[in-house]
Amino acid sequence: MADFSKLTPAQLQAVLNGPALKPPEDVTPNFDNPPNDNALAYTALSVCLAVATITMAIRLYSRVVKVRKLRIEDYLACIGFVAYVGYLTTTYMRAAQFGIFVHQWNIRLKDMSIILLRSHVAQNMYPIVMMTMKTAILREWIRIFVPHGQRNAFFWLCTVVLVINLLYYASAIVAVNLTCIPIQATWDFTVKGKCFNGKALASSGVSVNLVSDVIILVLPQKTIWNLNMPRRKKIGVSIVFAVGLFACIAAICRLAASVIYSESSDVTYYGSAAGLWVIAEMTCAFLVFALPAVPRAFTGDGVATQILVSLRAWASISGSRNQSRDGVSSFRSESGSRRGNFSKLNDQGIPLEDHSSTRSNRSQEQPGSVRQTTKIELSSSQYTDVDRTMGHQLHHPWETKQPRTA
Repeated sequence: MADFSKLTPAQLQAVLNGPALKPPEDVTPNFDNPPNDNALAYTALSVCLAVATITMAIRLYSRVVKVRKLRIEDYLACIGFVAYVGYLTTTYMRAAQFGIFVHQWNIRLKDMSIILLRSHVAQNMYPIVMMTMKTAILREWIRIFVPHGQRNAFFWLCTVVLVINLLYYASAIVAVNLTCIPIQATWDFTVKGKCFNGKALASSGVSVNLVSDVIILVLPQKTIWNLNMPRRKKIGVSIVFAVGLFACIAAICRLAASVIYSESSDVTYYGSAAGLWVIAEMTCAFLVFALPAVPRAFTGDGVATQILVSLRAWASISGSRNQSRDGVSSFRSESGSRRGNFSKLNDQGIPLEDHSSTRSNRSQEQPGSVRQTTKIELSSSQYTDVDRTMGHQLHHPWETKQPRTA
């Protein structure tokens, strides 16, 4: 780190207003409107935030409305979500003020202090997100796959991974805040201090995190395929719990971006890719945690179920009307008048045949005849396909039903 203590105020001001990195030959720094890739950044931020928010909302809806009970893993996930939003906020502020994928020589040295400060905040948010979410995921899997009161191999393996993750991410928070002593030297170039290689710490952390992601991906698969359920349901449940594969892919891409970042002095440009892959990895953690709760949210009576049923009914009616326009079926009578006729529909809303209206039938009644009225009640089932796959099962599917005794 350069020593600015020997510079005069005028010299210091000139250095701070200059580029944060020496530009290549024949390149003039562009401080006012540097080339960037903010469109990609805004799209990634919006998509990831929407996915994480929707999945967490469905999870909380399932726990609060359906189960009517929150567990410790739900509270941990809420803490992780707050830290996740904090990380995204720092990235959005950087994109709005300085841009994403901007070369460091297009940024003033005094502005680098702001970027490094926000980066320091984000580096504290990331381990909080991963620590809380991985703890919540492993606790949830113990509750799902381990029979109550048992301590089998799956329980101990999950517990070991959980403890290792807690210790690792807690130490990562401490290490991030001890990169420079005093801590202000991490982002303030005018503060003289002693700093360690933060890039090496970040790269090693990515490797450890990738290993834990792979372990968490593989953990439930063997147990799922040993469950006492049809093969079709095993495939469905296995796919749901294999969402962690996306987290592993994001971690691999982040590792590659971090290697390039650690070998380059252009931290604002090459650090942008690593930061976006971090957001993708954190988003996958929310998917892994919340996705198994989706079927429960759309089963039985509830707001989510009514919305799903309404959308299906609207789609069926729209489809039947389109078919009517194409000549497949018609709501009109042969005379072209809508009065005096009605259409019989099947359970999908598709017209089957035309019938005379009540008014027309009444005109054909003979004097002194007796009219019989039949009351018909219709009901619809709200049992979804995804519910058949994961809903209405035993808490532990390997527990077979006991035969009834006479």
